[in-house]
Amino acid sequence: MKNKKIRSIVCILFLLVLLIYPVSAGVGIKWDRESALASGGERACLTYGVYNPWPEESYVKVSLSDELLEVLDVQDTEAVLIPSNTPSGAAIPIEFCFEVPEKIYEKDCWIGSFFVCEQECKEEQRVYEGDVEVTSVAPPEGVEGSAAIMAVSAPLRVKVRCDPFERDYTLLYVLIGVISVVIIFLLFRKKYGKSKEERLRDKMKALKSEMNSIKKK
Repeated sequence: MKNKKIRSIVCILFLLVLLIYPVSAGVGIKWDRESALASGGERACLTYGVYNPWPEESYVKVSLSDELLEVLDVQDTEAVLIPSNTPSGAAIPIEFCFEVPEKIYEKDCWIGSFFVCEQECKEEQRVYEGDVEVTSVAPPEGVEGSAAIMAVSAPLRVKVRCDPFERDYTLLYVLIGVISVVIIFLLFRKKYGKSKEERLRDKMKALKSEMNSIKKK
């Protein structure tokens, strides 16, 4: 008896809510993937289907939940029109892209985080979980549409792949080559870049040194 009374009360409250706040707009979301795999610095894209079974068109934007926004880089997306009376079977596909930062896994570098580096991938794979959120937004100025703010979401798990690599000494070889050229240039300039007076003075010193050595003999 108590359960029947509780159910009756819940049904009455639900009907009252519908009468007071009639539902006339909103969107739904469809997805076929709940995870994505990407490397650091890589761009990944997913497609979600958004439908609107209500008699009023809606504009929506796709974004990520705060948990994923703390890690991933997402560009602001444009509002997309979801026409009224769009059933689930004719959902509008919306592509959503994000980028994984490069500095997810630690690299062993000689200087900073760029000079002669290697990555061994000894850490466990990083996995970030959150939601893809489809939020209704106000229609553009001068365009009719639902102004009600509603949101639906789909779970998303982003796995970041670690790609191991060995040290690349190319930059080191280039640096050594540049330093060698500079040293040779300075030595050449020191030897041949003197004025006539300096060269004559050096010759006189050398001649005097030879004469002194002859006298000693």
